[in-house]
Amino acid sequence: MNDLANIVLLTVDCLRFDRVADSPYSKKFTKNINSLANKGVLFYEAVTNSSWTIPSLITLLTSTYPLVHNVLTDHTFKTMRFLNRCYGKYALVYPLKTRVRILSLPRILHMRKYRGVCVHSSPILSHYRYLTEITKWFDVIRDAFPHISKGQTITIPEQLKSSLGAIGCHSRFICEAFALLYSQISRLLRKSIKPYADAEKITNEALFLTKKLKNKIDNNLFVWLHYMDVHPPYIPPIRYLEDLGWDLREAVTEYYEIQLKISFCPDNITRKDLELLNTFYNYSVKYVDECIGYLLDKLEEMSLKLEDTLIILTADHGELIGEHSAIGHGVLLYDELVKVPLIMSGSGLPQGVKINFQIGFIDLMPTILEILGINAAQTLLGKSRAYLINEKDNLASEPVISECIGPETCRFSYRTKDWKYILTIRKKSMIEELYNIRSDQKERENLVQMEKDFSKVFREKIIGHIKTAMEYSRIYRERQKLIQRIQDLKKRTL
Repeated sequence: MNDLANIVLLTVDCLRFDRVADSPYSKKFTKNINSLANKGVLFYEAVTNSSWTIPSLITLLTSTYPLVHNVLTDHTFKTMRFLNRCYGKYALVYPLKTRVRILSLPRILHMRKYRGVCVHSSPILSHYRYLTEITKWFDVIRDAFPHISKGQTITIPEQLKSSLGAIGCHSRFICEAFALLYSQISRLLRKSIKPYADAEKITNEALFLTKKLKNKIDNNLFVWLHYMDVHPPYIPPIRYLEDLGWDLREAVTEYYEIQLKISFCPDNITRKDLELLNTFYNYSVKYVDECIGYLLDKLEEMSLKLEDTLIILTADHGELIGEHSAIGHGVLLYDELVKVPLIMSGSGLPQGVKINFQIGFIDLMPTILEILGINAAQTLLGKSRAYLINEKDNLASEPVISECIGPETCRFSYRTKDWKYILTIRKKSMIEELYNIRSDQKERENLVQMEKDFSKVFREKIIGHIKTAMEYSRIYRERQKLIQRIQDLKKRTL
């Protein structure tokens, strides 16, 4: 392991773990990602601590749980009051749009004289700017998402209004959602583009900026690319559609017809619909894989020696495509959503290593820092798992807790190597699920009534986690207040 190597972080939105390495899909759709895995370390049991983008990525970059860094949903205060009522009076955490000053990976690397390039086009990252406190430590940021202007309204055609009304939908929220959906469909049909920049644009922009920055300085580089092409609407490029016998207009129309069924008539989803979604998803994965292969080749040509560069490839979360009678992400905590691919390569790491030890996103930042020879473990909630890379013994995996926090419903999962417990908390009810994931990998047989002792233990673990996380939030808030007071005093004395 080399000290202070260049770093390339590749995050692919919605990339499922079963599309990478030793899966039936991998030979056809992820050849370049598999090649990267063969040249480095593949973690079979990587688990994200949330099932949607923002809390997941911030956990990765700060080594704090979503309940601690507090970027949860648009109803954070309501959620925290709800949890306070359930589990005792703890201080309310920051509102959603407060930029929490928690030590982050980009900040630590910046302090070590790294120069950073960040390229993404996530509509969520772009529109709300959740990551401002993190991305400000990059020297160059390219946000490729075309914003909707402030105050701009989107009108919904009367015909579509009538159609929604005909199926009993008069909700203002749903009508507004469909207004946005309709605008995206129109843009796709009119301009043949997605609501985010495609992988080729992200890749080329990152290569251009990296080369430009590298020519100016001799510092180590931290390059972060976030790909969106596997995120809905996962409609593959035209060249793939043509190979599949699809016209772009037909593909887009068919895709959104299925989305309408999902929203309003889920019982009408057919096996053919799911097969189509899987096909579009797989070819979107293939497209991103080709762009990643191109990126790595060009970085090598740029004299950014890959064997001396720490390359990390992962996903913020997975995607449900019919499993558990659901399609999408961000609400549930089944393995199709929280189990993600994780590959580390280069920087002196051994090749062809496969690790079955469970690792959470909260542990990624301290692991990366130890590989680089940077000691910051005392300030982080996660633990470095770098020792696993050279560990020959079969160590017992530590549990991973995942969170999905909403205004009315909060879900937590407690995952061990053999068991998966999911606790769903609502205002007037609590639902428990327990699965033996060693024998029931699809999480179909709920054993909560048969294994009440296990359920009780795991439930207490989650309640303890909630209380601890909320206490950490209070500590961070008090520390931030103290820092602000010191800064105010300095201003007065000047």
